[in-house]
Amino acid sequence: MTKIAEIVYNLTGVNGVLLFAYGFLASVLVVFTFTLLVIIYNLALRSN
Repeated sequence: MTKIAEIVYNLTGVNGVLLFAYGFLASVLVVFTFTLLVIIYNLALRSN
């Protein structure tokens, strides 16, 4: 894991941990948005 982080740091100049944190936040945001869309879709079906 540390080897991958070093390679990422050498290539991008960004800390691997920071990159992982951003990736985690992005995935959480995607899941949250998807869940919200599903809820809205279900409410729309129920109202009709």
